[in-house]
Amino acid sequence: MPNTEFELLTYNKNIFINGAALVVILAMAIWAATNKHKVREMKMFIRMCVLTAGIAVADVVYYMEIIRIDGGDASTLINIAWLLIDVCGFLLVGQWLLFVEYSLHQSNDVIKRDYKYIMIPFWIAVALIVSNYLFYNDFFFNLAPNKEAFGLIGGVITRVFQAVAKDVMAFYYIFAFYLVIKEKKRIKIPNYVVISPTVICFVVGMYYDKDYMHRVQSIFFTLGLFLIWFFMFRRFDYMDPETGFFTEKYIKVLSKYYSKSAERGCTVIRFITKGDIKKTADIIKEWVPDDARSLVLDGGRFLVVSESLDKAMVKQYMALIKAQAAEEGIELEADSAMRTDEPIEEFFAKLVEKQGY
Repeated sequence: MPNTEFELLTYNKNIFINGAALVVILAMAIWAATNKHKVREMKMFIRMCVLTAGIAVADVVYYMEIIRIDGGDASTLINIAWLLIDVCGFLLVGQWLLFVEYSLHQSNDVIKRDYKYIMIPFWIAVALIVSNYLFYNDFFFNLAPNKEAFGLIGGVITRVFQAVAKDVMAFYYIFAFYLVIKEKKRIKIPNYVVISPTVICFVVGMYYDKDYMHRVQSIFFTLGLFLIWFFMFRRFDYMDPETGFFTEKYIKVLSKYYSKSAERGCTVIRFITKGDIKKTADIIKEWVPDDARSLVLDGGRFLVVSESLDKAMVKQYMALIKAQAAEEGIELEADSAMRTDEPIEEFFAKLVEKQGY
């Protein structure tokens, strides 16, 4: 049956929406590629942009092909478009989970260690979707001795595979919340990693398969990417692009956090160097305590801020960093301070004062 006027209007509207999504995705990808913050999160964000763009392009191809066949049987191109939409959607979720993990810990080692097995269900879900499209198509359908029975069985298998795959994806959304909640309980100092708005957009996009006329997941995924961009941009406003450490501007955030409780303990370890700033930052990053925040100030100064630490532990930590720096030919001065009953603003003000080296 030929496409009705209403259907054609809907198809063209969806092509326009996906085209608009592509423009927004391209703008965000260009921003990420040219941004002064050359951190791994940018590469992850660009990968998410590419996957979302793949969904938008597949959606455009899908609707253009529907218009072309004008009510005829589904073509191979339509099946490929459906496959790309689902696979790219699932890969986007996996990449986003790694993005959240890296944003929280800033460590590739954590990902390599903790995600060796946890991604297995993810790849099983992708395999289910791919196998579904490979075997339940017109080629195998025409080979079946009983096409009606094959169609019924294939329809059930399709729904089961898709339900299982989407349930696996839902698990990863929940797991991402678990990661953020766990990290915020462990380290209460703000880190500006916000995921709830993005999760809502991704979930709506993933489950929005109302019917073939409304496959516009890309617009929801694009909105989710925009929210990632927004919160990442807000966090980068406090970060140094060369080292990935927080800047002196972040001290206002720390002061607000510690001023909420006059009895909250705080230990600050300070390093001062005239050597290579980037190399020094890499050394500190390698050994920074898990529950601390690292800052870089002008004049070759670094602050490592955490809840109260044992004095012996602080001395060992400073000795370790100085020894590691010495091996790299970098000379460091180090000292530490623990907050007592003085106002937190005065406490930090003393630590950011320039001192000779």
